Order: sequence, then structure tokens, then C-alpha cells
Amino acid sequence: MAAQVAARGGEVLWCPEGRSRTTRERADQARLQPVDGIQEVAVRSDIILSLCPPANAEAVAASVAAHSFSGIYVDANAISPASMAMICAIMGRSGAQVVDGSIIGSPPSARKTARLYLSGPDDSLATVASLFRAPPWMPAHCRAASEGHRR
Repeated sequence: MAAQVAARGGEVLWCPEGRSRTTRERADQARLQPVDGIQEVAVRSDIILSLCPPANAEAVAASVAAHSFSGIYVDANAISPASMAMICAIMGRSGAQVVDGSIIGSPPSARKTARLYLSGPDDSLATVASLFRAPPWMPAHCRAASEGHRR
């Protein structure tokens, strides 16, 4: 997901702490910007997309909220409605708008696609969806594939 946003010209921050060499290499290839920690992500970001093991989703949200993040928080983890309600409560205390997301499919490649489904406030949905729209400079066959992912 991060690589797709970066490929479309967006600045994507990520925390390399505790990540494997392979993950670091993928982040470098995608031109993601490493930061020192979650505080820097919370301060510098307008949108945070949470993709983590589902068991960690609430803790990640609490960590982000602890740094007074007040942008758009997208939880795209495979979590229960009760966990999503908890995340909404946690993020609501910091003033963030919460979007519930779901990624269906394999990581995108020449032969595979994934879809990102979103639910939440209309203005937040439009902002998040715009991250995945193809820019006009992208070749037509890539734009068509990109536009097909927004449903």
C-alpha cells in the first residue's frame, strides 16, 4: 500500500525500528521516508494508514493517539467490529477522523491486484481514496489499472 502511494508521488513515512533487513530493502526500493518513531509520524502526517497484526491494532492506535494525532486515521487491519469501535474511541479522544479499511487481494503486481475498501466520513474517504488515484503523468495502462481499484 505504501509503495502504491509513493509511486503516485505521495510522501510516505515509515518506522524502520524493529523491522527486518528485507522490509528495509523494500521500503528503500519504494522510496519510503524513514523516521525515528511514531511521534514523528504523528506530527508530520495528515493521514496514517495502520497495517499491522490484528492483535496489535488497538495498541498502535493508542500509540498514535498518545501523540495527539488529529488527522485521518485509517485502520486497514482485519479486526472485529468491537475492536474497531475501541479504535474509534481511542482516536476520537485525540480529534482524529477514523476510517475503517479492508484490503482484499494479493499485493499488486503485473498479474495481481488488491482492493482497498473504505468506510467512514465522506470527506475523509475522498481524501484517502485520492492517495490511490493515478496521476495524469502515469501511462494509460497503469492509470486504468489504478482506477479499477477504487470501488
